[in-house]
Amino acid sequence: MRDLDELELRALAYVDQRELVRDLADLVAVPSVSGRDAESDILHHVAKQLRSLDLELDLWRLDLAALTADPRPGLGSSPDRGVGTGGHGHGHVESGLPALVLQGHVDVVPPGDLTLWSGDPFTPRLHGGRLHGRGRWT
Repeated sequence: MRDLDELELRALAYVDQRELVRDLADLVAVPSVSGRDAESDILHHVAKQLRSLDLELDLWRLDLAALTADPRPGLGSSPDRGVGTGGHGHGHVESGLPALVLQGHVDVVPPGDLTLWSGDPFTPRLHGGRLHGRGRWT
């Protein structure tokens, strides 16, 4: 790994580690199982966090009928998803303003048999300086 430059070190000095861990734990605690309401809830949670940073974003309903009908691989395979988020429509590219795109997925598979878990799978735990969620540790 390379050394951080002065600007990166200054930026890291502003990171509140406790708040960052709290925010991460809040996200891990959302049972965003594919196709359930919480999958949309977590997107709204992230949108609220981004708005608190005074960032512009879009949150929109997906056209499920069009996605389901689309023959291209992957597009119609998840008709249960109902909300997307992104920077679409603010003209950042056209205006030359900087833009940041975060892409990923927020859904998880169902936890299965809860008796096989050492605790609630959606209760984050700090152990050994690490945050654990949806995993086993003893």
